[in-house]
Amino acid sequence: MTQKWLSYPGELHVRGRRERKQQFAALKRYLEQEQERVDREMPGATDKERADAVVAKLSDSLTSSREKKAIESLAAVLRGKKLQREQNQSDRDYSGGGFYHEASETLHLLPDHTFRYKKRRFSAISGSGLALPPSEQTRTEEGIWAVEIIAGAPHLVLRMDGSVCKSWRTRDGGMGVQYLDSERWERYKM
Repeated sequence: MTQKWLSYPGELHVRGRRERKQQFAALKRYLEQEQERVDREMPGATDKERADAVVAKLSDSLTSSREKKAIESLAAVLRGKKLQREQNQSDRDYSGGGFYHEASETLHLLPDHTFRYKKRRFSAISGSGLALPPSEQTRTEEGIWAVEIIAGAPHLVLRMDGSVCKSWRTRDGGMGVQYLDSERWERYKM
């Protein structure tokens, strides 16, 4: 025997109305509890002051709920991902000399909220048959990562030994793209 989810076309409308009534009842209970709290904390306040306090609390609650959802959503997108950004430049002159410069940053965001950040720079210069030895610098940092709301916007925050070492304003750029401080980074699964 198969279960019938909608027995008649109006049932969907009835379910939606029932859910809205339940949500309204929960909101009404919340407002009544807040009103009782404000009455206890502000015994000599006017009705307007009490109403303003309840509205402010409700507004704060909605804001923190939105921020919490944004944090959870971005953390889920970033967890277990590798972010990478590369830049390179090269030039040749008439004598056959030239230069080459390459810079890359790689950030591994592990599922346990630890990170490994690697910054690499390489450059080579030559001219008139002479070449300087190539220069390469690599720096690696490790610590804890988190998504936090700073100044009203989500940030990817890296900490080493409890102190913030890097912080970027971040947003999901769609499939395989993450923006850190408006810079485009490629995002890959690890």
